[in-house]
Amino acid sequence: MEPRAISTPLEYGWSLVYGRRRQLALLDSRLESAEQEARSRFEVEMARPNGEVPEEETHAREAVHQEFKLWAEASFLFAEAALNQLAEAVAETWQVQRDRSWDFDELRRQLEKRCLDPQTQELCGLREAMKVAHVRVVLPRHVMAVHSPAVVGNQGYSFLPDKRLRLESTRLWPPDSEPDDIALRQAVESVLQPPPDYEGRLLVMWALDHAEDLDDPAIRAVPLYSRKHGCSASPSDALKATEEVIDAVGAELGYPPEEWL
Repeated sequence: MEPRAISTPLEYGWSLVYGRRRQLALLDSRLESAEQEARSRFEVEMARPNGEVPEEETHAREAVHQEFKLWAEASFLFAEAALNQLAEAVAETWQVQRDRSWDFDELRRQLEKRCLDPQTQELCGLREAMKVAHVRVVLPRHVMAVHSPAVVGNQGYSFLPDKRLRLESTRLWPPDSEPDDIALRQAVESVLQPPPDYEGRLLVMWALDHAEDLDDPAIRAVPLYSRKHGCSASPSDALKATEEVIDAVGAELGYPPEEWL
């Protein structure tokens, strides 16, 4: 199918949304290359006898980590930029009179307030997908990429054999986390049943992976904990959630992805 021709300001706005969407796909390819290099470096080090790593390989490991960290943080940033671009395109489509641009959180708030309005009703079925994008993109971006607390730093990454890499944000000199661990678990357990041995940042990671089942109090508990103690989040999940929301909203409003990508 030929790309859709642009003949109106509204169509141009949606072309910007899908331009961001294409950026995410390019970014994911760079991210995956960095992840593969990090995995390869880890396997080489694990094969060393007694865990001994020559100094030059230590420097190479740090370079690999910095490369992954760069693309990981960029993933959260570009994903939220794409979500904000989407929100503004929706506002233009609905012909909303406003004194400032919409961000993605504003789009979600408007849907919650006006879900029964004929104009907004077509997107009400996508509120859960938007919640997932909020949890997997906006929340970790605030802690890991832009508004990170002074005492919380992105120290490394983690992965499982069949999973994409996660960016790790930690506090090197943490306070006693027991009261916060309890509060986080109570908030999550009010709607879900996490594994009994999951606490702290491990529970945050589990909550992010089950974003579609969290309620608002649990969602608020995740960044409260993360800003104080750190978190673990998947940049590839952030990109995927953003792409899915863009495609779904565009299709509902008459700008389907197959006409733009």
